[in-house]
Amino acid sequence: MFPQACKFHATIVSLLSVSLIYAPLLALPNARTNIILPPLKPLPVPVIKAAHQPNELRLKFKDNAPADLQQQVRVGWRA
Repeated sequence: MFPQACKFHATIVSLLSVSLIYAPLLALPNARTNIILPPLKPLPVPVIKAAHQPNELRLKFKDNAPADLQQQVRVGWRA
């Protein structure tokens, strides 16, 4: 190869390498600044209204569930 072509090739490779390294860093503005974010508040825990008994299964059917299906489930689970 020609010496000028080798220099051009080396320059292009260097520019691409530098851009691949620094482009992600420049895309993260919070990483470059010293901004301290406040901690997140925990989500509220749902309150269980009534505790179930051991070996007890509670079922709640949707309003549009057919009555024969509800009865079939109750019989199957001996409820």
